[in-house]
Amino acid sequence: MRIRVVAGGLAALACMLLAAGPGTGASNADRELRPRAREAASPTLASTLGDVARAQSAGGHGLAKARELGLRVDGGRVRVVVEPRGGAPVADAVRASGGQVEATYAGRVQALVPPAALEELSRASGVGYVRPPGRLVAQAVTGEEIAASTADRFQAALWTGAGVKVAVIGLGFAGVADRQASGDLPADLTTQDFCGGAFSTATDHDTAVAEIVHEVAPGAQLYLICVDSTVTLGQAVEYAKANGISIINTSITAVNESRGDGNGGPGTIDAIAADARANGILWVASAGNYQQAHWSGTFNGGGNFVDVHDFAPGDETNNIVISAGQTGCAYLKWDAWPTTVQDYNMYLLNGPDPATATIVAGSENDQSSGPLPPTEEFCYTNSGATATFYLIIVNYSASAAPRFDLFVDADFLEHRVPSGSITELAGLPTVMAVGAACWQSGSLRGYSSLGPTIDGRVKPDIVGVDGVSTATYGASSGCTGGFMGTSASSPEVAGLAALGKEQNPSLSPAGLQQWLGVRAFDISPAGKDNSTGAGRAYVYTFTDTPPWSALQSYVEQLFTKGTTTGCSALNANGTRLYCPNQPVTRRDMAVFIVRSLGLAPLDSPTPTFADVPASTFGYGEVERFYAQGITTGCTAVPLQYCPLATVTRRDMAVFIVRANGLAPLDSPTPTFADVPASMFGYGQVERFYEQGITTGCAVSPLRYCPLDTVDRRAMAAFLIRAFGAPTT
Repeated sequence: MRIRVVAGGLAALACMLLAAGPGTGASNADRELRPRAREAASPTLASTLGDVARAQSAGGHGLAKARELGLRVDGGRVRVVVEPRGGAPVADAVRASGGQVEATYAGRVQALVPPAALEELSRASGVGYVRPPGRLVAQAVTGEEIAASTADRFQAALWTGAGVKVAVIGLGFAGVADRQASGDLPADLTTQDFCGGAFSTATDHDTAVAEIVHEVAPGAQLYLICVDSTVTLGQAVEYAKANGISIINTSITAVNESRGDGNGGPGTIDAIAADARANGILWVASAGNYQQAHWSGTFNGGGNFVDVHDFAPGDETNNIVISAGQTGCAYLKWDAWPTTVQDYNMYLLNGPDPATATIVAGSENDQSSGPLPPTEEFCYTNSGATATFYLIIVNYSASAAPRFDLFVDADFLEHRVPSGSITELAGLPTVMAVGAACWQSGSLRGYSSLGPTIDGRVKPDIVGVDGVSTATYGASSGCTGGFMGTSASSPEVAGLAALGKEQNPSLSPAGLQQWLGVRAFDISPAGKDNSTGAGRAYVYTFTDTPPWSALQSYVEQLFTKGTTTGCSALNANGTRLYCPNQPVTRRDMAVFIVRSLGLAPLDSPTPTFADVPASTFGYGEVERFYAQGITTGCTAVPLQYCPLATVTRRDMAVFIVRANGLAPLDSPTPTFADVPASMFGYGQVERFYEQGITTGCAVSPLRYCPLDTVDRRAMAAFLIRAFGAPTT
């Protein structure tokens, strides 16, 4: 036996009535829960819009009802999305109903429609479905991200994202002018409004997002693009393509828009994201903050009421707390995409007993008369004191028991399933999903959404940091305060992507994502996983010289100067090696110092050294080394250079002092206990110390270790100290 609800709005549902099943002494499993019957509505009009239409018809209160349900109202009309049937154009039907077309994308029309015209529009020829715009939800839970990701070292090496165009696509950018005046955003950013004039008024959420991108990649060219639906999101991507933007950040999530496997048809977020990827754009998105606000499972109606789902044995409700004056939204979808006739409904009750509680909100899209998308959603504003409310799922007309996913915009659900809480946009295969960890502790946030996706892929892809300071949201306080949520971690990674794109401009979106992934620091559990993806995001050039290794910042600067390209080139999986522990040979030393001096190799027609023929790698640099008087070779008869002999710390001092045109320093008292005045190179080692190029190898007593071999890591420090950091 099933709940019987004559299709229509929720306004007439004052209560739910408990009725016994056939005969006396019926068991709980035979009982059914019957809302009172209501007027029929158009099956192609979303349930919440049907409520608006009936409120308008009953007393002219359609706009008030729309606001109550969290729908967007503008100029006496309600914002909707009209989906065509069979590809038919629907813009004319919108205009004929007295509506205003705001935006079009892939055949879908976003429009403002008078409440009295909603029913008429939904029944017009060619109209497949009239629904509220897909909800795009900001993922905020409400400096440090620069050091936390070691972007400061990358910036010190002069990688700032220069020449890279980054778009922050969001719901609003209030306060941008103030942030520009304070220097938290650049003066030359570009803005684009696809949200009907609400760019500077809707929210300041994405102003804070843009601040983080700019802090991480201060040289990147910023585009701030305002959207208010998936239709305008599609327009934003078209704009990004037309303007050569290579990285998009969205700190918003889409819900109830697709299955989430990337196979959605034209106009869906799946198709929008795939189009961006195919056109050279890396899309970075917040994973969502739904780890404690998600439930997943299959329908189980064998408890007190046969057609009401049991979240636990004997418990048909899933509790949420909505604070006084706050709006809570619930989103239910089931795995029957793209459309279905399997019909489920969802309600919000003011008490725990479905037999006696009052329905305060709900959604009853009429899939059984469809087919329609397998979704229900509603919002409810609590006008009273903070209270607990109770969600129920009802089988209206369904014979299958598919997987359900329930998300709520609240702190947590009573019955929750953290696994699979990744949201649709971030979960797509063509989007890089970013989870959140505290910048100070590095631990994963308890709200950061988890994978896997509905089709079994690992998500998120990587983890950024949150809880950071912004001018918009204020200062951080350890793991609390500041800008919290995956909204803050996503723009950090987008900024890191801009740094990587500047350094490696030929990388494709997939290559850039891989470049970031192989540099992430793995967080438990080991390997890429559905909690933290590849790990915590860091940015650096050589994968064998991470930021936590000794003297790494010097290696970064040496690469920027062009003194080294590493010991292996960037390969397809994003790996690039420096070989920091490899001993430096005399040939290498000639190459590095000649490059550091900005000199060209000398193409001498006759080799100077018998052991360095013209075919040898570094031949021209060795010739230049000799011509500059930096070396006289290692033996005189025959004259040899010993190119593969390793360089000692004493040799390093001699070469660099000579290369800098400095005289040995004849200090009367040796600085280092292990470099007496009688030792070859004594004066160069003394000059080395006097110039601040070395502080020695040990302190008590102060020693230099002159005969120790120099590795490539130490060489980087010596060369940067001696010849300077990069300046252009």
